Amino acid sequence: MWSNLKKTERHGARSGLYPCEKRRLNKTKTSATPDFRALREERDRKETEKRKQIQRELKQKKIEEDKRKREEAELRSYSTLMKSENMTANTTNEDYDSDDFM
Repeated sequence: MWSNLKKTERHGARSGLYPCEKRRLNKTKTSATPDFRALREERDRKETEKRKQIQRELKQKKIEEDKRKREEAELRSYSTLMKSENMTANTTNEDYDSDDFM
């Protein structure tokens, strides 16, 4: 009930208050000094890795976009349409009779 009262040497008729919570915290307290240089190098390495990954992704997207644009431009042009393999002359078509159209 009176866990925060601690009997110490008596100075007159006083009772001494003692902060038990602080004492409990100090018992479990650990003080470790981290290696700041290693932590900084690790963080820098991770940031560099992320930056490189983003650059790779952007480069890949640009390559894909260029390829897509090239394919679209080729479809719009008539270069594939005007090939000699696809062309036929009117003189070689024997099935067509010009008098039959009426």
